[in-house]
Amino acid sequence: MTCIRIFCSEITPRLQYVLNFVAIHYEDLSFELVKISAAAGDIDGPVVEYSGQKSIGSALWIKDQAILTKLPSVGLPARKIVRNIPVVFADEIEGSFGYDFFTSVFWLLTGCEALQNLQRDGHGRFPASASVWYASRDYKRPLADLWCEDFIAAVQTKFKLRFKKKNDFQWTVGIDVDQPWKYAYKPWYKILGGSLKALLNGHFSEFAERVSVHLGFSKDPFDTYEFLLSDESIRSRLIFFILDRSMLTIDSTHDPLSKAYQKMLRRLASQTRIAIHPSYQTMVDERLLSKEIIRLQQVIGARIEDSRQHYLRYEIPETFRHLERQGIRRDYSQLYADDTGFRNGTAHPYPFYDIEEERIGTLIMMPVIAMDRSLQQYLKLSPEAALEDLGQLLSQAIAHGSYAHIIWHNSSFDFEAEWKPWKGFYEKMISLFLQMAGRLC
Repeated sequence: MTCIRIFCSEITPRLQYVLNFVAIHYEDLSFELVKISAAAGDIDGPVVEYSGQKSIGSALWIKDQAILTKLPSVGLPARKIVRNIPVVFADEIEGSFGYDFFTSVFWLLTGCEALQNLQRDGHGRFPASASVWYASRDYKRPLADLWCEDFIAAVQTKFKLRFKKKNDFQWTVGIDVDQPWKYAYKPWYKILGGSLKALLNGHFSEFAERVSVHLGFSKDPFDTYEFLLSDESIRSRLIFFILDRSMLTIDSTHDPLSKAYQKMLRRLASQTRIAIHPSYQTMVDERLLSKEIIRLQQVIGARIEDSRQHYLRYEIPETFRHLERQGIRRDYSQLYADDTGFRNGTAHPYPFYDIEEERIGTLIMMPVIAMDRSLQQYLKLSPEAALEDLGQLLSQAIAHGSYAHIIWHNSSFDFEAEWKPWKGFYEKMISLFLQMAGRLC
C-alpha cells in the first residue's frame, strides 16, 4: 500500500471526501492529510502540497484557490482546457498543477453548480442546457474520473510510481413502473370512461385494444414483466422502481393496496430487486417519503434499500438527507432529464456529502448515464442514434469507471403508440452492453 501525504493549510471533511473518492479508483493507494508548517522544506516520499504558495520544494503543488470551504457561496467557475481535459477553477501559475483539483472534484460530485445556478425547468430540475458543460457536451465524459486520472498521472510521473486501476465494472437497468398496467385492473368507471372517450374521439384502434385487454383476449401493453424477467443472464441486473400513488395527477397510478397490484409486486420481489420510486412531492416532503417506503415494504415483506426520485426531482441536500434517514442505501437520481451523460462527472458509486452539515453521508449515489425518455422525448434521437450514444457513454464508463445504470420504463414497450419505431431496441441495447462489458472478462 502506497500512502501519498497531502500537506494542506486546513484539514477539512471536504478535502477528505475528495481523497476518499480518488482512492476508490486504484488498488493499494491511500492518503494522509497533514497540516502544513511554515518552513516545511523538502520532504521524502510522494508528497502533494495544497496551498496558496508553494513551500515544499519536493512536492507536487496544487494551488489552493481558497474556494473549497466556501462552496457553493461563490460565483460559477469558467470552463478551461488543461492538458486537453475540460476543467474548472483553472490557474495559470507556473509550477502549479494547472487547476484546483480538490475544489473541482468536490464541486462536481456534490452538484454545487445547481446551487449556484438557479435556472430550473418546468418540474423544478436543473437542466443540462443550463450547465457550464452544455456547449461542448463535456458531461458525455466522466470528468471527475478524468481529473483523478490526471492527478494520479502527475504523481506517478513526479515520484516514479505506478498505481494499478481497479477493474471491476458492473452495469444495471432500472425499470421504472409509473403505471403497472395501461388498461387492466382499473376501477370500472375509469374503464368505462376511457373506452367511451376513445370511441367518441374516433380512436378505434385504441378502443379495440382496450376491449381486447378487458375481455382477456390480449395482454396489457404495459404488462412487460414476464418478458423482462425471461432472460436469466440479465435478471440479476434488473431493478424495478415502484411508484406509489399520491394526490397529484402526475403520480396517478394503480392503488398500491389493490389485490392485483400487491400480487404483481410480490411476484416481482420473489424474482428480482424492488426499489422505491418516490412520488413527485417527496423531494421536499419526508413524511410522504416515509409513508411510501413503509407501504411498499409491507407489501413485498422486505426492506427497501434503493430509490430513484420520480421525474428525477430532488433538492440538494434535503432530499438525500431524507432518504438516508429513511434507511435508503443507494440513490439512482443523478441524471439530467434533458440529456444523457455523467451529470456528476463519474462512473463510480460514491457517497453523498451533506454540504450543510459538513459530513460524508451513508447514502451512495449511483451513476446513471441515460434514460429512455431523454433519448426519445427530449433529444428526439432515432433508435440508431440512441444506440450509438449509449455505446459511447458505456465505453467511457468502462474506460474510466466501475458502474453504469440505465433507466427504462415498462410503458416504453407499448409499440402501438409513440414507441413504435423503438420495437426491438431494448434487446439491441442489452446485447450491446453484454458485448462491451464482456470484453473485460
